[in-house]
Amino acid sequence: MKDHKGTLSADEIYQSTEAVLKYLEGKETVRKRAFGRERWNQCMSFLSQTMPAEKFKEYCDRVNAARGVS
Repeated sequence: MKDHKGTLSADEIYQSTEAVLKYLEGKETVRKRAFGRERWNQCMSFLSQTMPAEKFKEYCDRVNAARGVS
């Protein structure tokens, strides 16, 4: 629910972040197609703005490990 300033509540941001993380689960290789790459980049941009920096870095490290990139 939006607060009086029209911004999302902390709970809404958390739920949205969790939904995006679930959506991306298992899609590490989708970035090979142009449409998938654009969608992936949009999701990662959202996550970089909503997750704590350390948790986002850990997530990126896990994704890179799953892709075989170090």
